[in-house]
Amino acid sequence: MPVDASTLKNIPLFSSLPEKELKKLTPLFRDRSFDAGHVIAKEGERGIGFFIIESGTATVTAHGHPRATLGPGSYFGEIAALDPGPRVATVTAETELSAFMLEGWDLRRLVQEDVAVATGIIDGLVQIVRRLEGSEDAD
Repeated sequence: MPVDASTLKNIPLFSSLPEKELKKLTPLFRDRSFDAGHVIAKEGERGIGFFIIESGTATVTAHGHPRATLGPGSYFGEIAALDPGPRVATVTAETELSAFMLEGWDLRRLVQEDVAVATGIIDGLVQIVRRLEGSEDAD
């Protein structure tokens, strides 16, 4: 079952995109499956994409310390979707895990080709930064 636009709308990076632009993203996601214990993303290594967990659980560690447990509907790799630099955390499947994956080069190509998608992604990034800064209502 492919990822749908309503799922993407609930993710801050994509939340500012209108329905029309969200529907341009959905076919770019691929189904991926991982066995328990598989390292999906490794801290310090190049990231290749963005993941939305469909089923299963994963743990997030940074600098060797546990940071979070992710389950269905959780996502990771927003930075890697836009920048192929090193990952800032390790994500390991705790159980069998199914996810939707958007490869960074697919998103970057769409951003370069479609101003409406690029603008929506920028708006989503601004909202993420405002939440991190604790100033959602600030201009």
